[in-house]
Amino acid sequence: MLDPLTNNNENKQDLIAKADILLYSNIIHCQGEKETYQLFKTTLPFLKETGQVIVHDFFTNNPASVIYDLHMMLNTFNGRTYSIAETAGILKSFSFNEMVIHELDSFSTALFAARSAKFLPQPCKETKIENKAKELGFFQTFRLSP
Repeated sequence: MLDPLTNNNENKQDLIAKADILLYSNIIHCQGEKETYQLFKTTLPFLKETGQVIVHDFFTNNPASVIYDLHMMLNTFNGRTYSIAETAGILKSFSFNEMVIHELDSFSTALFAARSAKFLPQPCKETKIENKAKELGFFQTFRLSP
């Protein structure tokens, strides 16, 4: 049992509750790549095997994030901006190989990651097409009503 007075941690793992979702919202940009990796290394063990990671941030893939990129360069000690691919690469190093990307109206992005695709929200057909267009280099997509 965990005893803070005697620092006896023999059954510490039994006391750690596992989370279904870990949300990192507007936090990874506040630190460098080394610190971001350490953040994930420290917190991901608290996630269930069936759990989801959600990284919400202003990624460099969005052209509207240019002002935000400038802000990070000027107003943080060690902060930086990340692309979706860089963030996905860090998560993949922790065996989160399945990802779904959701562009938000705020010009930010939510990157959902899981160890298996069956634990991720499934995007609609239109979102899949939009994501493919962005993978091919398009900056923005619009849905038109027929």
